[in-house]
Amino acid sequence: MTETSPAKPPLVLAAANTGMFGKNDPGTLTLAEGQLRFETASGVAFDVPVSELTKAAFSMGDSVFKVVVQGTKYRFYFGEGYGDRKFDESQSVSTKEGLNGYRDSKAAGKALKAALGI
Repeated sequence: MTETSPAKPPLVLAAANTGMFGKNDPGTLTLAEGQLRFETASGVAFDVPVSELTKAAFSMGDSVFKVVVQGTKYRFYFGEGYGDRKFDESQSVSTKEGLNGYRDSKAAGKALKAALGI
C-alpha cells in the first residue's frame, strides 16, 4: 500500500495590486494545488500554474510581492487598508477582521514566500 501525503490547504490572502499614481486594486490572492490566482471585484485577473510565474521576488520585509504573470507586472501588498481580511497563520487562510498593519503584512508575505519555495 502506498501512502500519499495529505493535500496542503489553500493559502488565501487579502492583497492589493498596487502601483504608481495611486493604483490600488484590492482582491484575494490564492495559492492552491500549484496554481496562483488573483481575483478582484472585477473578476479573475489571473489563474496560472506557479511554474509560469517569472521574476517573483519579495521586498519590504516580505510585505510586498512582485511578480510577472503572462507578461504583466504585478506588485502586491498585504497590509492594512488592502482588502477586508486578516491573515491567520493557524488556518492558512484569511478571516474578515481587517489587517493589523505591517506585522500581519509581513506574516502573509512570509507564508506565501515559503509556500512558493522562494
